[in-house]
Amino acid sequence: VNIETGASSIKLKVPEESGCDLNITSVMSGKSISGFEKIDHGHYRTANFEESENKIYLVVETAVSSYSIIRY
Repeated sequence: VNIETGASSIKLKVPEESGCDLNITSVMSGKSISGFEKIDHGHYRTANFEESENKIYLVVETAVSSYSIIRY
């Protein structure tokens, strides 16, 4: 999933049983990403990513935004 935004507020919900790989490029943005481990600058991944049967790949490019990614 690719998301490109300007001034905005984003809330994404990711199922806990799915593994998720997240790449974020952001300028002047606030973030809340619980349930993810930092791999590198702007790259995060859930602990269950490798063994998960269902994988979600998120690419987020944003500026002057707030975003949250919630595991449910």
